[in-house]
Formats: sequence, structure tokens, C-alpha cells
Amino acid sequence: MGEYILQSIVQSAIVLLAVGALLRIWRIRQAETRFIFHSLPLLLPLAYLPVFWLAYPVRASQYFRGNLALLDLRLWGSLLPWESTTIQYAAIILLAATLALYLLQVGFLLASRLRHPKAHEPEGAAQEKLASVFSGLPLFSSNPVRLLVADSQQPVLYAFGLRRQGIVISSWMVNALDDQELAGVLTHELVHLARRDNWMNVAVFALRTVTFYNPVGLISFHGLVNEIEHSCDAESVRHTGKPGAYASALLKIYRRTEQAGKGAGLRTWRNWIFSGTETLEQESEAKAIQRRLRLVLDPVPYDQRTSYPWLCLATSTIVLLGLMFFIV
Repeated sequence: MGEYILQSIVQSAIVLLAVGALLRIWRIRQAETRFIFHSLPLLLPLAYLPVFWLAYPVRASQYFRGNLALLDLRLWGSLLPWESTTIQYAAIILLAATLALYLLQVGFLLASRLRHPKAHEPEGAAQEKLASVFSGLPLFSSNPVRLLVADSQQPVLYAFGLRRQGIVISSWMVNALDDQELAGVLTHELVHLARRDNWMNVAVFALRTVTFYNPVGLISFHGLVNEIEHSCDAESVRHTGKPGAYASALLKIYRRTEQAGKGAGLRTWRNWIFSGTETLEQESEAKAIQRRLRLVLDPVPYDQRTSYPWLCLATSTIVLLGLMFFIV
């Protein structure tokens, strides 16, 4: 088991580096394809290591390790200047730290849900404003959802529900954003619901849970969530046709979050680790918002995108599988 975990971590790290290079080499711009690329460091070691062991047991033999393998982790471990017990203790400490980080991630996700203020049906001026905005959204007419307002002076906006779907928005956002800005961010959440992204979030977090022992999974998880958000940004702008208004809304949310009285350093590392929730507030860390604004206001022209992204993905996966086969 220890050898399997070590191989998974090393191979995930190699795949992660390869994915970053391949995305630049292939010039992949489509968010959906980038999402699958970012899932490879989690999926490949989890799936193909057992398949390799069952389908080709010779791969674990000393002959394969000594004559065919490109990298023998057992050999490199024997060359380290430490005793085997020291290496085992270090592995146990790494595993404990990774587990603690995962539990912190789960704890924060649960706490973020509990700390959200209670939401209720919109009333008065808020009801009129939201009704006016929603009446002009084609996605809402084709997919009516429940809209609730949370009494909060902070930016809160998220889609909820797997079957009974809805959107929660804070009273601050209703008052601070104009109609076009509200249309942009609400369309973003409607896109989440129309694409069943809540189910995707469950699947992604389940994958993260299965690979809790792998610290590389934290980076991949972050990349997966970002690609979901970037894809929804593009879809929202495509439906509303007003990228400037949507970018303005994101900037207002970011500035309000900056004024929330939380330490900038704490918010930076916390959002990077725990960016698995749907709230735009948690996506408002400086580098993330800069990239989102750039993609919204200056999208990559279609003639500069890869013509055959799925062919690039299939080729890359086969190459990575071949490479990983010779790392034992």
C-alpha cells in the first residue's frame, strides 16, 4: 500500500507538470477541454496503476525494474542517505499532513455553508428589481428556479440544490449592482444550474476525497474549480452580450470583499485551498479575479484556439499512459 501511495504521488506530480506544458504546447483555450486536462493528475494514477498491476504483473518484477523502467522509485529510495525507518516516518508525517489539510478543507466547506445568513423570499424593492432583471433573462424562462435573498452586507451569491434548485443572493448585491451587472452574475449562476454543475462539484469533490492522500490533488482540485468558473463566465457573457457589465460586477464584488476586514494574507491562502464552493466571494482573490477579468474582457479569438482539442486530449492521455507505464 505504501508503495502504491508513493507511486501515485510521484506520478501525479509528473502528470501535473506535463499537463501544464501540454496546455501551452497545444494552446488549449476551451475551458471544457482544460477541465479534463486538469483532472488527469487525479484520474490517471487512481485508474491505471491497478490496471497495470493486474494486466501486466511482470511490471512489478525485478527484471522490468532493472532493464525496462525509466524510473525505479524503489531504487532511488535505496540510494537516499537515510535509514528505511526514517523514510517510513517521513512518509507517515507527509500522509498525516495531507490528511489534516484535506480535513481542514472539508471543515471549511461545511463552515462556509453554516455561516451563510438565512435566506428568504425577496420583498419590496428587492423583489421588484430582481423580477425586472429575471424577466429579461432567457435562461430563467427556460429553466425557472427559486430565488432567495440573504440579509447580508457582504457579497453572497451561489447556486444550490441537486433536484430542487435555486439561487441565493445577498441584499448587498441587490442594492450595489445595477440591472445589467445583476443580469450578468445571475446568468452565471443559471448557467451552473442549467449545466448541472452542482452534480459536477459533487463528483469533483468525491474524486478529491478518494485521493485525499495525494497532496498533488489539491493543485488539480483548484484547477478544476477554476475551469468550471471560467467556462460559466464565458457562457454568461455569451447569453447577456455585455462583458463590461459582468466584469464591473466581479470588480465590485472583489472590492467589497477587500473591505470586509479580513486579513489579505489569510484570505489569499484560504481561498486558494478552499476554492471548491460556488460563491463568487471565495473566487475574489486578486490573481483569480485578474485572470477572470482578462478572459471576460479579452477572450481568445476562435481562430487562435486549437481546432481539434479532443484529439489533443486523446493523444496526450495515450502519451502520459505510456510514460507512466515505465515508472515503477
